[in-house]
Amino acid sequence: LQTRMVGVVSVPSDFFDARACEGALPLEGLPESLLYFRVVPVRVRETTVALDHKAATPTGTEGGRLGLTVDTATMAVTCIRDDGLLAVCGAEQLLEAKRPKCGDYLIQVNGISGTADELLAALRSGRVEALSFRRARPLEEDAPLREAKEEQDGEEEAAQAPEAGRSFNPPPRTSAASSAIDRS
Repeated sequence: LQTRMVGVVSVPSDFFDARACEGALPLEGLPESLLYFRVVPVRVRETTVALDHKAATPTGTEGGRLGLTVDTATMAVTCIRDDGLLAVCGAEQLLEAKRPKCGDYLIQVNGISGTADELLAALRSGRVEALSFRRARPLEEDAPLREAKEEQDGEEEAAQAPEAGRSFNPPPRTSAASSAIDRS
């Protein structure tokens, strides 16, 4: 991957709204070129799963494989196998909404953080006891959950919920490198 500067854009601070903003700005040095952008507030959550190697996986074996695949450049989770140790232990310890999911980022192995290469080395080096993940999602994705809760609790009508009907779909991710991490 190579980086090349082809233009410059200046974004004045008063251009941003506290909730979200989007638009197009001209690129200095490139006539008739625009940079299109969208900024949305996000909620960041971190969760840790302690791996019990004595836990039986759905296949009936103890101390099975992690069942985790990550992008080796970004450490983004690309797959979690239902029959892997991570899924089994995560289901035992966490509510479904807090369990690791595809799109989360692996940020620690056995309490140690570092670069992607350091995390991969830690995964491959020996017994993995704990994995920590970070999830950043646009706040707008919480709107349907808020609406359902409000309807269930009878606090408000769903039609009056803030941000009702709004959603943000980020562009599809592309990844050149992916690695299956299956250590026992």
